[in-house]
Amino acid sequence: MVLVFSQTGISKDISDLNIGFKHIGALFNIQVKNIGTNTLDKVTQARLTASSTIPAYSNSGTDTYNLTTGAFSGTQPTSLTFRPVSSSNVVPQGILEFWAWVPMERGGATGAAWPALGLQIVSDRVDITTTTTKDARYATVGKTYCLYATYDGSALDFATEAEMTVAAGKLADFRDGNLYNTVTIGSQTWMQENLAYLPAVTSPGFSLIIPYYFVIGNTYTVVGIAKNTDNYKTYGALYNWCAMMAGEASSASNPSGVQGVCPTGWHLPSDAEWTQMEAYLANHGYNYDGSIGYDSSSYHGPREKIAKSLATDYGWKYDNGTLGEVGNTLYPGYRNKSGFSALPGNGITGYFPEQNREYGYWWTCTEREQDYAYSRRIHYWYSSVERLSTGTYATAGFSVRCIKDKD
Repeated sequence: MVLVFSQTGISKDISDLNIGFKHIGALFNIQVKNIGTNTLDKVTQARLTASSTIPAYSNSGTDTYNLTTGAFSGTQPTSLTFRPVSSSNVVPQGILEFWAWVPMERGGATGAAWPALGLQIVSDRVDITTTTTKDARYATVGKTYCLYATYDGSALDFATEAEMTVAAGKLADFRDGNLYNTVTIGSQTWMQENLAYLPAVTSPGFSLIIPYYFVIGNTYTVVGIAKNTDNYKTYGALYNWCAMMAGEASSASNPSGVQGVCPTGWHLPSDAEWTQMEAYLANHGYNYDGSIGYDSSSYHGPREKIAKSLATDYGWKYDNGTLGEVGNTLYPGYRNKSGFSALPGNGITGYFPEQNREYGYWWTCTEREQDYAYSRRIHYWYSSVERLSTGTYATAGFSVRCIKDKD
């Protein structure tokens, strides 16, 4: 949409100044669901294709729009290209979404005549094309047009919106095709896995103003390479404070109200939301020794004995302690009893990543003071969850777990 003034030299003091808004394009949304059994790797593009020209123009490059005449410059194409946030691997039952604003001809009263359209996606440099087309139709500016498709491992077919469903207990991140398990603890629903959204990737570094995304052990800056590593597939991504918050302000509220890097419908947990979950576990039989409740005057409070109930029963460095440490096999009935499934995804503290299967770090979206923020750490030789006040968080890279928004 553009703002058009039909007269120059307009005084701001004119009382009857009229401003007209004019649409010169439409939004397009394409959703592709992987209904096959294998991951659809390295999806980098979607294209709408036609056997004749499409009455639209590129939304980048040298094409222009003349505000006076209402005419476009440039050549009308026979295909329109859409790109995801980054190279995406669409897991089985995952859904990948493409958005683009497309400048287009207004046409007559019913819009401009568009030809029949096919859909093509590019996966690992291979074109996959629908065998059918969407019928020719009229399209008008100022609207949103949605197209849906499924891929079963061999064929790409147009689908309906009703087919873009997500199984109960799952979270589909349409930005990159990932699919997450979820777990309900008390009245909260958490991601059961670390967030793996990776629009870019950097080597370990630090910044208070630039979002940094990391994969533990990765030194490459190519997203596709980082996503192909075992560490990414197991532990997800690490985020500095700026990347995690995505431009939003710190929150100590419950719920936090901060979406940050989380998918739509989910938000970053505040320190208070972590504490709510920890207190629920301590008060409902998740202490490793079977006790109920906690000593509110102790240093760890409700976190004192719940680490074993939060951590997976695999992947952690072994500890030969005699209590409820995460790294031993004692109290087997309490190992990951909560279903939270915390893994030793390590983290970046200071300038150096830790890669020793000893720790897992998770952000909250709550600052304690300038340059300090609260986080959580689980250690293989502790029975408690540590509530940390991370100093100089510009140099930290931690995992993220999101919480579902209340309906």
